[in-house]
Amino acid sequence: MKEMAALTAAFAAHLARPKSPPASPRLAPEVIRQSLGELISESVQARVVPLMDDLRKTVEEHLREQTEGMYEGLLKRLSEVGLGAPEAAGGNQVSPAV
Repeated sequence: MKEMAALTAAFAAHLARPKSPPASPRLAPEVIRQSLGELISESVQARVVPLMDDLRKTVEEHLREQTEGMYEGLLKRLSEVGLGAPEAAGGNQVSPAV
């Protein structure tokens, strides 16, 4: 009998509690994409473009330095064997083979 009274009391308490509000409607993924797509694209572009510009400048500078170093080394080696520019080889020029 005590079990029946406990079950009745639990059921009455369950019925007396406030009802939960209905679940909010879900937005379709397409609606979210349309709403946020342009904003996300602009935000990514605003952050990525400056990074890419900095990367391009860094690579260009690195390549310029490497190219200058390569030409300096090449001219030094050519001057050592007498084939360098006139000012680098002391004015000696090799005449072209005819």
